[in-house]
Amino acid sequence: ASWLGVSKPKLLGPTHMIRAFLLLAWPLASSIRLDEEVWPRLKLVINSNRKYEIPLRTLMDTMKSSGFQNWTDVIVVIGGAEDNRIYQKGDLTYMETKLMNFDLTGLAMLNRHRDHPLIRAEAYMYMLDTSTVGAGFPFKFTAMARTEHKEFRSSPRPASNVGVFGRGVVEAYGRNFDTALTKQDGLEFEYGHNPHGVHQLEEFAEKVTQMQPRVEHGDAIDIYHTGYPRRVFWYPDLDVFKYILWEHTGDIEGNVHRLQNLGDSETKAYWWHLWKFLTGWKEIERLRFSREAKVKDDGEVPCPTPWPLPRLSSWELGLAFCIQWP
Repeated sequence: ASWLGVSKPKLLGPTHMIRAFLLLAWPLASSIRLDEEVWPRLKLVINSNRKYEIPLRTLMDTMKSSGFQNWTDVIVVIGGAEDNRIYQKGDLTYMETKLMNFDLTGLAMLNRHRDHPLIRAEAYMYMLDTSTVGAGFPFKFTAMARTEHKEFRSSPRPASNVGVFGRGVVEAYGRNFDTALTKQDGLEFEYGHNPHGVHQLEEFAEKVTQMQPRVEHGDAIDIYHTGYPRRVFWYPDLDVFKYILWEHTGDIEGNVHRLQNLGDSETKAYWWHLWKFLTGWKEIERLRFSREAKVKDDGEVPCPTPWPLPRLSSWELGLAFCIQWP
């Protein structure tokens, strides 16, 4: 072809080929954010206590029996520990803390360490160590990965603080769960109250999804061999079974004592509202608001001052006070 004035094309060597590839690939490579890390879509947070080794081991055994495989996505929070540390043991991540806030310890620790490489995720499933899981749990866990950034999913109250929420909810509630609560305070929180200013999780969510109500499952059983049977509740959307020492606490530690039955309080409140509706009586409602304001200011419950009172008979007044002030 040289007689036509056209030079013979030269074959590209390895160096030229590499240069050509880099030249063509650079626009594509520059459009990709190499510094952007991919976080796990969902992690399971198990709230536990250093004295609750038996319940935790029981839960883990049922997870193994269910065929659960996502062990690297499991975070075990140990409250009341001797030191604060985060570490891996096998495939599991452990987060030990000196903080002891009963069922809410894990929520406080999630916020403190949400950016830790072993902790961060797009969403979290939250449950307690006094639980077991069914055969459908692995599938249910995977399905909950669709939880949105600022979404909160839970069964209707009381739900033992079992639920699923996005990372945005954790960022929004901040230090809300750092406030120290008693076991009784925690029970009040479970029933929808805000003890000591600790707000409910759904208050920090932009989307709240109600899962199916939990269902009592059979008779109470002494699953931890403490001599005290626990009632069993099943969460259909998670295939989780929660074991509750009803109206009491302390069986694991050998120090059982009674808690106030908030279920009775809710029933009493229902009859109180019905009484007001039927009688049109408003004065006790005013006294209730002043009493709540006093409690909020100094934490003490004053004796109500029943004056002026509407013209009701003695038995009517007695019934009203028994309903309102147990």
